[in-house]
Amino acid sequence: MIRQRKAIFPLLVESARLSEAAELPKELRALLRFQATMIDNPGWRATMQLLIRENEAVIRQQRNAGDKRAGGTSGSSVEP
Repeated sequence: MIRQRKAIFPLLVESARLSEAAELPKELRALLRFQATMIDNPGWRATMQLLIRENEAVIRQQRNAGDKRAGGTSGSSVEP
């Protein structure tokens, strides 16, 4: 996913903790560079709204980059 430049949104649900690099397979260690978002029951709605805004921002960036590569045409699509 990282090499393919896919958007990554690591989530830690309830009391989950971020793994140490030594605990992960070598192929997954690069994921530790991304800041994880913690989700718990009291903050569920606010966290989901934040994640939606972050996803929308990534999609807008990808669309804008696609428009620039295509010479500024509108209507380019982004695969989720």
